[in-house]
Amino acid sequence: MSCQDFCYLGSTVTNDRDCDRDIEVRLGKANAAFARLGNIWVSKILSTEIKIRLYESLLLSIHLYCAETWSMKKTNEKKLEAAHPRWLRRILHISWKDMVSNEKARELTGQQLLGDIIRERRLRWCGHVWRMTTHSC
Repeated sequence: MSCQDFCYLGSTVTNDRDCDRDIEVRLGKANAAFARLGNIWVSKILSTEIKIRLYESLLLSIHLYCAETWSMKKTNEKKLEAAHPRWLRRILHISWKDMVSNEKARELTGQQLLGDIIRERRLRWCGHVWRMTTHSC
């Protein structure tokens, strides 16, 4: 009897090293967290800056947990990237009817493309791994 996949530290690990399932789970968890924080996103009391800081610390952490190790395909990258401007638009109270581009929404919030964020995290992780292997006994 073999194990096809299992959950380890909140991340789905498969025997074929495919990250599709993990990305789906991450996206679902991030969507659920975004929905639970709905009162924050519609609040008139909180500034956009505070909302963006909460978004970065809570939502992006959930959304991109373990992304450094994912072997990304274009379809996966598109799935991940699609949620990012959708959430930013909701935080900014921008409707699709307003004809505001995704680039403009990122510019208004000071956000990068999700692919760029993942690349930065991968480089940081590679640096940790490199230092670990060069400084070990």
